[in-house]
Amino acid sequence: MQNNGDGTFAPYVIIVPGDVHIVACSQLDETPGDDIVVLRCYSGDEPIQFEYYFNGNFTQPNVVPFPNNMTVHSSYNHAYGDFNNDSREDIVLNGFVDPITNHKFWCYMYNLGNQQFSVPVFVQSLPSAYGSIVVGSFNEDQFDDIAFTCSSIQIQYSTGNGFYRYEAHPPCVCGGLVAVDFDQDGDLDLITNSWDGGWTNHHRYLENIQGLSFIPHSQLYQHNWGDLHSEDLDGDGYPDIVSVSGWSIAIYRNLRNWTTELASLITTSHGENTRRICLDRFDINNTYDMAIIRDTATQNNLTILYNNGYGVFVDSLVVSAQDEVLPSPSNKIICFPNPCRESITFKIDKDTSGSVYTIFNTRGQFVRQLVSQGQEMNWDLTDKAGLRVKSGIYLIRQDSSIANIISKFIVLH
Repeated sequence: MQNNGDGTFAPYVIIVPGDVHIVACSQLDETPGDDIVVLRCYSGDEPIQFEYYFNGNFTQPNVVPFPNNMTVHSSYNHAYGDFNNDSREDIVLNGFVDPITNHKFWCYMYNLGNQQFSVPVFVQSLPSAYGSIVVGSFNEDQFDDIAFTCSSIQIQYSTGNGFYRYEAHPPCVCGGLVAVDFDQDGDLDLITNSWDGGWTNHHRYLENIQGLSFIPHSQLYQHNWGDLHSEDLDGDGYPDIVSVSGWSIAIYRNLRNWTTELASLITTSHGENTRRICLDRFDINNTYDMAIIRDTATQNNLTILYNNGYGVFVDSLVVSAQDEVLPSPSNKIICFPNPCRESITFKIDKDTSGSVYTIFNTRGQFVRQLVSQGQEMNWDLTDKAGLRVKSGIYLIRQDSSIANIISKFIVLH
């Protein structure tokens, strides 16, 4: 999804036919800009080849055959980091199965430069590996390390030309995993959630002590056991936690004493089988927002939660990626400030006096109609009855017999 610059999105479609798994999306060569690597499979779980798409060229990938007969496990995951300190992004993959022995494996590939990678080196995983994987320098040397969740947190420390294993606490079944400086002391801590049976779960915080050891902290909570994500959501300088399970998205505020509190719980479902999230800055207020992708949902398969800067999210349903239209750069509506509180100004690149604009909410309900007197017009956030509208996501549309130009903006009170 391509961000239009005002928090609205348009589809940027790359068609890679067949069954593929993402391997990496990062700058992998010497040319600035993200590159894409996929693992092509036969029937969904039998890898055939790696395909490297460099510098926006999606028609002629570099193709490298997959080196053995392993299949892809449901725990498949990927990450990348600099494992040998050569300033290039290397790749780690987890979740491969030897169909003869049924053993699970992970592998790593070094970036050799000039759009070339080393042959994958496969390492046997613990039998109970669940697939969450993070990368970072946990012992504060010049090499990035790897951490997996399994029956505990398994850390693979890089030597520059290989890895040696250290198994960290807790000794229990772990789910999601993030590597983040949770206490803001300059090193990477590890945060996971663990299942202790029934409805008993814990947040497990592994405090990194100057890259030498980890001190475990534990906090009891219930439900919301799933994938973990972390960013500073309330602007206090400390990273917070988002846990994504099959039935909810839970936002936990960092209380700075190795505990969190549940700030909000999102349970809205649109019939999806699974949901995934991404935390990033989608609008102009420089705080982390949340995109929720709802796999298999036939409607509302993308939800954007806009952060008001204090960790409070405003829900916006994007009905379908195909419904979003990227305005032409020479004919669009710019909304500022966005989000707005008291009033908003609309600026139109090309317009003539008397053009009609309609404001409506995300349910398609009519709110107000405006008539322009030039290239700028103001709205005092009142509806057709003169009442101030509620906080939420709104759209403004230019009504034209030639084309409808639409922009989206946020009202916060």
